[in-house]
Parts: sequence; structure tokens; C-alpha cells
Amino acid sequence: MGSEAEAADQQRRGLREKVSSLKSQGQSLSERLAGLESEAKGLTGRISALEGDSTTLGTQNIELEDTITKAKKTPNCTVA
Repeated sequence: MGSEAEAADQQRRGLREKVSSLKSQGQSLSERLAGLESEAKGLTGRISALEGDSTTLGTQNIELEDTITKAKKTPNCTVA
């Protein structure tokens, strides 16, 4: 019976170590996820800013094209 008890104790110790390791891995993954979520929020903000810049540049481009078209129609005006 002694060897059965020792085997059970050993098995319990092994399982406790596995549980401890899994808890540690879980905590590490939770921290990593939190970091990735924070990074994603930052990137989303940057994307939003870039989309706004892109819209502004597009509008400015259209305005410049219109100005160039009008200037080309003006007598004695050369636009290359």
C-alpha cells in the first residue's frame, strides 16, 4: 500500500505542477492579449487619422485640378 500512496502523491505533485504551469501560461497570455489590444487601439487611431488625411488630400487634389483646368482656359496662360 505504501507504494500506491507514494504513486498517488507523485501524481498529485505532477498535476499541481501542471496546474501551476498552466496558470502561469494563462496569466502570460492574458498580459500579452492586453498589450495587443492596446496596440490595436493605437493602430485604429492612426488608421482613422490617415483616412482623414487621405480625404483631405483627395479634396485638395480635386480643387487643384479644377484650378489648373480653369487656368488653362485663361488666355495667355501656360500650365505645363
